[in-house]
Amino acid sequence: MTGGCRIIFDVSSIARWTGPPVGIARVENALAAYAIAHRPDVVLSIYDQGTGSFRVLDPKWAAQLIGWDASLEILEFEYRRDSKRLRNRVPSRYSVFMALERWRLTSRHSWLRQGVDFLQRTLMLARRLPPPFADGSGRLAVVPAKLVLRETLSLGPGDILVTAGYDWYQMDANAIKALKQASGFRYVAMCYDIIPLMFPAFYRAADVATFGTHWRAMFALADRIIVNSRRVAADIAAFCAEIEIRAPDMRVVPLGYAPARPAQDACVPEGLERDRFVLFVSTIEPRKGHGMLIKVWRRLLAAGIPQRYRFKIVFVGRVGWMVDDILREIDDMRGSTGTLVHLTDVADSVLAGMYQACAFCVYPSRYEGFGLPIVEAFSYGKAVIASTGGTVPETVSGLSPCLDPADDDAWYREIERWIEEPAARAPYEARIRDSFKHPDWEHAAAQFFDAVSR
Repeated sequence: MTGGCRIIFDVSSIARWTGPPVGIARVENALAAYAIAHRPDVVLSIYDQGTGSFRVLDPKWAAQLIGWDASLEILEFEYRRDSKRLRNRVPSRYSVFMALERWRLTSRHSWLRQGVDFLQRTLMLARRLPPPFADGSGRLAVVPAKLVLRETLSLGPGDILVTAGYDWYQMDANAIKALKQASGFRYVAMCYDIIPLMFPAFYRAADVATFGTHWRAMFALADRIIVNSRRVAADIAAFCAEIEIRAPDMRVVPLGYAPARPAQDACVPEGLERDRFVLFVSTIEPRKGHGMLIKVWRRLLAAGIPQRYRFKIVFVGRVGWMVDDILREIDDMRGSTGTLVHLTDVADSVLAGMYQACAFCVYPSRYEGFGLPIVEAFSYGKAVIASTGGTVPETVSGLSPCLDPADDDAWYREIERWIEEPAARAPYEARIRDSFKHPDWEHAAAQFFDAVSR
């Protein structure tokens, strides 16, 4: 496909994603969905790591990948050029399974698709095969790269290449630089934050190195960086000054959100009572503040406050990295007190019910580039005890209190007060009802592509 006046939007993170949509993958998904519906000038692509090029995503499979009903066959895609490495990584039955998968996805006959599914499930009973072929909601299509990827894009000066995913893990900055120098296209990247460069202790050393190598190159290479807050723009400018490169042109575009759709009878997991639990939605990772909350909750239990008011605290989020100690504490409290609940891979409908039914939310992160769960809580009219970390006060916009994430005593006092005195949080709830305004994903995506193309 030859160049022209096009926006090339990369969806590699969506293509590789399995499991419930969260974080950056959810953002990339929302932007891609908007592009399909409203921007015919946008071409969806996937980065081919083997060749260092961008390939057109076949429209036939785009809807399934963006609808979280399918995933790209990662092993074939990323290791097909190295047969020895592939043999070492892939279980012996994998090739048989994927041959059957091609039949299942391309056959016009329902009876054949059903028969192939039966054979595959027989293989799956014998041995678990990567990547996952099912999630909590049912069967996923694992689509061979040959079906998903079309021709290599021939980029030109009229094109704008746009990335908004986990670029540092899946792209080669040097290959993109060489491609840009040869083709003359413009490059726009979304940077959610540079927390690994500011607080490396919260991450594995190898991840910090990968992240840093990528963004040092991209800040010098990109024609524009899109950020979600003024604070992140300031962080990037300060970092570029520190490493003595010119700060890139930046545009601030807040993340969107899915507006609340309250149901009359919110469905919540068994054991939780309406208005009698505190909700914290976040991946479990070192900077998010789970450890501090556990210490505060233990103090509250020692004072008898959660027991007196039949309160629980609920963590909703996937398990991240470097959190073995926190997970042990979570398991200990789940077993010994029964007042802490941890849920992973929660469906959107269940999470919506939990937002609706909780008494209030907390967000004690040490540093954030945005804090989307805060916006989601506000959309349900729920007040949030938030932190002062990074962009959080900017996201809160005065609609809830912000506390120092290192001040355990302040968090203890505020949580205690909000449990014992619902009237203490009522002014914030009233302010949220009267003043909360935030762009939904359609409006946020429109702003994003406007910032890309101007």
